Amino acid sequence: MQTGVNEMFRVLKKGGRIGISTWSAKLAPRQILKNTVAKLNPGNPNAPTGLPTDRLLNTPEEIRPYLEKAGFSEIETTFEQGYTDLVDYDEWIKLFRDSTLYMSSKSIQPAEIRPKFDEALLEVLKEMYPSLP
Repeated sequence: MQTGVNEMFRVLKKGGRIGISTWSAKLAPRQILKNTVAKLNPGNPNAPTGLPTDRLLNTPEEIRPYLEKAGFSEIETTFEQGYTDLVDYDEWIKLFRDSTLYMSSKSIQPAEIRPKFDEALLEVLKEMYPSLP
C-alpha cells in the first residue's frame, strides 16, 4: 500500500489531486465471505477462503497515515454511501455475485460445498444485518 501511495505522490503534478475509493466498513465484504466459508466448513478454521491476504482499508482514518507518510499534506476526506445503501438481502446477493471476492471465495470451495454457498451467504447476511427486510 505504501509503495503505491508513494508513487502517486511522486508522479502527481504540484497542486494535483488524487481520489481513493474503498468499500464501506459497513459492508465488510471480506468478513461476510469469511463468515460464509466458516459456516460451510464448521470445525475447520483453516478452510480456504480464496480471499487475497492483503488488508483492505475501509475508512479515511486507515488511509490517512499512508498519505501523510508519502508527503501529502492537504488531505480531505468525504464519505458517500452510494450504491452501498442496499435495502434488502437480494440486493446484497446481487452485489456479491458480481464481485471478484465472491467468485474467488466460492470457486475455491470443494465441489460438494459450492452449491450451498449462496444459501450460507444469505444466512450470514441475515445474522450480520438483521434489520434488513
